[in-house]
Amino acid sequence: MEVECTERPGHGAELAARAVQAGAQRIVAVGGDGTVHEVANGLLRCPGGADVALGVVPIGSGNDFAKLVGVYRHSAVRAVQRLVTAQAARFDAGLVCGEYFVNSVGFGFGPEVVRVRNSMPGLSGFASYFVRCSARSRAIGRAVSRCGRADSRRRGT
Repeated sequence: MEVECTERPGHGAELAARAVQAGAQRIVAVGGDGTVHEVANGLLRCPGGADVALGVVPIGSGNDFAKLVGVYRHSAVRAVQRLVTAQAARFDAGLVCGEYFVNSVGFGFGPEVVRVRNSMPGLSGFASYFVRCSARSRAIGRAVSRCGRADSRRRGT
């Protein structure tokens, strides 16, 4: 077993691809949805990578993929215990704009929520998304309503 730590955005994909090229048959992503996204992209972009088993130890803030595979709210120890006895199962992946996704894809507001949340460390879990992004959504809502009022006045309504 080898352990590698990511050092920068995109590094998880590089590490996963390197592991596939070295003959790895199982890769475990320890992190959240961003880590799973990167590792899955490293696997799926590499010849033979789709046949490598991907395991998850969920220690991120959202862990949506962990919910999909049934290890959400498990401690890291429990998630590892499940990996030892787990049966591999195939799951679908999509491809949009050159990026693979394994549980969902978002455009517009969703990615903006993640960007804002990631730029403001401190809180964790659901509260971090709610607190930080509710203020941002109010600002976006005000901008939209201002545009709407301006458009209405121009049309004379």
